[in-house]
Amino acid sequence: MLDLLKDFFIEHQPTEADAYRKAGQLGWRIERTETGYTVYGTGYDQNEKEVPSTYQFPFDQVDAMNYLFDHVLSVRIGEEYRLRVYGPDEPETTEEASRRRHEIRDYRIAVYHAAEYKPGWKRLVERSRNAFA
Repeated sequence: MLDLLKDFFIEHQPTEADAYRKAGQLGWRIERTETGYTVYGTGYDQNEKEVPSTYQFPFDQVDAMNYLFDHVLSVRIGEEYRLRVYGPDEPETTEEASRRRHEIRDYRIAVYHAAEYKPGWKRLVERSRNAFA
């Protein structure tokens, strides 16, 4: 009951259960070992090609493990936004590329953070506003 009240009034703090849920969303796997967690996922090589990767986290670093998942999930949101808004075309100037990168980063972080960590009362207020808009 206390956790429910915390999630409603306070920004959600990531847990081990959250990490397993996020890993599942990504198609990644977490293995609990004697010393912590091993995450089996993907990364990128020097040619920007996606390759299998593993990440190690001690038991007291569940927040760091969640941060990794948050980053990867938000990057996916950013990529969807980029394709929806700009299509597959690359910007013509470095200034435009920089502007787009910042816009996409701001968008993906705001959208992901609101969905994953915003306190319940704020989500409820937003839903109420949207219902009457």
